[in-house]
Amino acid sequence: MGLVNKSIDCDFKINKIKEKEIDGVYFYKSGKVFMGGKVSRIKNLDEIPSPYLTGLLDKFFEKNLIPIIETNRGCPYQCTFCCQGFSSFHQMHFFSMERVKSELEYISKHVKNTHILNLADSNFGIVERDMEIAKFISELNKRTGYPHVVSCNLAKNQPKIYELSKILNTLIVVSTDRKFKPTSTSKL
Repeated sequence: MGLVNKSIDCDFKINKIKEKEIDGVYFYKSGKVFMGGKVSRIKNLDEIPSPYLTGLLDKFFEKNLIPIIETNRGCPYQCTFCCQGFSSFHQMHFFSMERVKSELEYISKHVKNTHILNLADSNFGIVERDMEIAKFISELNKRTGYPHVVSCNLAKNQPKIYELSKILNTLIVVSTDRKFKPTSTSKL
């Protein structure tokens, strides 16, 4: 939140932002690395202002960019190749369902130059509420025509991903971690 608030206070001018250290941020200035104080993770993610619902990202709907949202943060796995493998990220925290649905509705009404939606969750399908989100996205597609494609990283080793894939049907494009190696018997 420190960087977001500082950016807004400084009218997003980089030089003004870098004038003083910001808690939770490392930055490079004049050949030196500066580090702000340590911050704890935000547990109530709805405290973070929505860049969609506040209108902050409206100007980007005019461009050929793909909207991206998070429904949660954190990951229970400890993959050594991933920054979310750090112990500080093990506990998952969630944006409220109301906020997720509101952001998806907002995006569907404002998007102009793409039919793709990117879910930034590291393990979409890991919790039961992801099924509700998938159903909402599918219904949104039927109602508004958006999105045509959902790009996401599916949960690892979760039987629920098959059910999730059925819900999203042809909308889903799957990303997996690089350690996934399909075999002739692998199916999704």
